Amino acid sequence: MTREDEKDPIVEKKIGERFMQIRASHKLPTYYTGSASYDRALPRISEEINQIDGYLTMIDIGANIGDTVFLVTDRISGTFLCVEGDEDFLPLLRTNTSRVTDSKIVIEGSYCGEESRKNKKLEVHREHGTARIVPGLKTDTHNGVRIKSLDRMIDEHVSFDKANLLKIDTDGFDFSVLKSGKNFLKETKPVIYFEFDPELYSVTDTEPLDVFDYLHKNGYHDALFYDNYGIPVKIIDLSDQKELKRLIGDIDKKTVYYYDVLTFHHSKSVKYRPLFENELFSSISIFSKFADSVKDQSAILDSTKAALESSRKNFTMAEADLNDTRSHLDLISKKLIYTEAQLETKSYELNSIYRSRAWRMALCFRKIWVFFIPGERMRDRIKSGLSSLIHLLIKRKTNENQ
Repeated sequence: MTREDEKDPIVEKKIGERFMQIRASHKLPTYYTGSASYDRALPRISEEINQIDGYLTMIDIGANIGDTVFLVTDRISGTFLCVEGDEDFLPLLRTNTSRVTDSKIVIEGSYCGEESRKNKKLEVHREHGTARIVPGLKTDTHNGVRIKSLDRMIDEHVSFDKANLLKIDTDGFDFSVLKSGKNFLKETKPVIYFEFDPELYSVTDTEPLDVFDYLHKNGYHDALFYDNYGIPVKIIDLSDQKELKRLIGDIDKKTVYYYDVLTFHHSKSVKYRPLFENELFSSISIFSKFADSVKDQSAILDSTKAALESSRKNFTMAEADLNDTRSHLDLISKKLIYTEAQLETKSYELNSIYRSRAWRMALCFRKIWVFFIPGERMRDRIKSGLSSLIHLLIKRKTNENQ
């Protein structure tokens, strides 16, 4: 076991319909289960593209541990080029994609971007299951960061030269990825789905609006923006700088953290326009499910309130019974105190008798009695005779008085 495995172990988590290997610190399971719309858009889009074109060939740049392939192949099979340069993610990517048996998957173990960046100081920054290339501080930090252009990858994997879906999730490196695939975009014109976080563009010395200007110049005129929860927000003309700035201004890192962007080439607008329409319609379905969920939660809340009210009444009754029991115990305690006082009085009286002269004389008389009349029968006969004599004397005395 490596030091990394000890610090952040590999675990099995269910993502979509299947289990996959993932680092314990990875945030994907939390995000996926915490929102009904998170990471659901791309599988829907992939399925729609497959229906329109009759096939799905996806280039997944920033494939991470293979979660995109997992979620897409829950719905449809296809052909996938998974591009991932991070040495920690690659083993997990290979393991997870090997579990997808109904699709063809090719793995490219490199980072994607402009190859001119290979001469720059670069390093990999990892955090909570993501990795991104950032400018390095040391002169040798570019060592081991393998960067290939998208066009070069297509040349090396020619079966993907007709890929109809390009997905990019590279944490601010997406503009470099797009520029590195200039020939591919010009010739194939795939549908593009990428994550857009303007805060990360500053790390690569790129203006956020430049990526949209580049796309527009290459024939991608309109785009559908999703918030970070996967809910469609708005279709925007990528030449509308004012509206793009307003949308970027809404990213406050509290309610909106970033956008996912869906766009297609204007020459294929007739074919792919339904993607936008169906995705906007999906938001209605999402909100409908959310409303149903709220209703269910409300019903659960009402039921919980009723149970709490019943428990409160039962508690009140139990409290009353407890007070009655407490009063009864107080009464018994008082009786015990009174009885204890009586016992002390009787004990004092008995001690007084035991210490008296009459008691000592009685004990002495009994000893004499036993000594002179040792037989118990004889004592009983004498006692009986004395009793009869005393009774006779009392009777005679009574008669005389009459």
